[in-house]
Amino acid sequence: MAAWRDIEATDAIVRPDLLHALGLANAAGDATFRFQTPDGRIIDRKLAPEPQRRDWVKIFPKGRAPWPLQDQEQPFRWRDAPELDGVVAEIRRNVDGKTGKIADFLAEVEAARVRLGRKNLVLDMRFNTGGNLMLTRDALSSWPSRVKPPGRLFVLESPITFSAGIVDVAYLKQAGGDRVTLVGEAPGDRMMFFADQQQVTLPHSGLMLQSATQRYDLQNGCKAYADCFVGMAQPSSAMGTTPVLVATIDKGKGRKPVALKTLEPDIAAPWSIDDLLKGRDPGMAAVQAALAGQQE
Repeated sequence: MAAWRDIEATDAIVRPDLLHALGLANAAGDATFRFQTPDGRIIDRKLAPEPQRRDWVKIFPKGRAPWPLQDQEQPFRWRDAPELDGVVAEIRRNVDGKTGKIADFLAEVEAARVRLGRKNLVLDMRFNTGGNLMLTRDALSSWPSRVKPPGRLFVLESPITFSAGIVDVAYLKQAGGDRVTLVGEAPGDRMMFFADQQQVTLPHSGLMLQSATQRYDLQNGCKAYADCFVGMAQPSSAMGTTPVLVATIDKGKGRKPVALKTLEPDIAAPWSIDDLLKGRDPGMAAVQAALAGQQE
């Protein structure tokens, strides 16, 4: 996938030694980068690695970073958004941690929306790289039914939306249909992908191989496969996973397949470097414009 390629490529772009090994730089100790300035000029700059330093200049002046890029150590958080007559929630990881349980967080957000009298909900999944989808599946599937018309539910997505983050978006869209508006860019993987990594160390070389063991079919509801993750598999499917996990899910939350044509955004709102430099959030701007158009 192009999204995964672009994310992983940054590790090589900042390493002249790797660029040299790939035949893209003339030396292992430095590399020449070519940039295009906002006014169209082309400039070349030779850059070399430096020891770790504490005086790096950040791309954002203090207080200029858009809200989704603040407090990046937090796996999930929310804010009131009276300008949208709504609340905004951001999920970066589907995890339970020191900050609390994600199910409790989702319940807190909905309770706050009702308490504040807000009609709309915006769920920001642009930086959700995954985790345990069973922690969020049922809460997200039921959320559209709680946001009563004329209230709307917007879901922000991006090429950094991966794994369980993609499945979260799919459950919301399946449950809400046209009342759930996807905003931003297509998520970082296909409608059918593999996840749930398993690591194996080769006995002689010591090399570690990592394989994805579970299928996630978001387009056809796993009707044609027996190797889907049990939480998304068909009820009668023979699962290629551990019997303990199958029994735990079947006796607990059960199976809930997803079948959607696409997760392409209903409203395109890509995030450009110009947006970042100016502290703009195109996704939230698109949500605001959509709500303004609805009110006109």
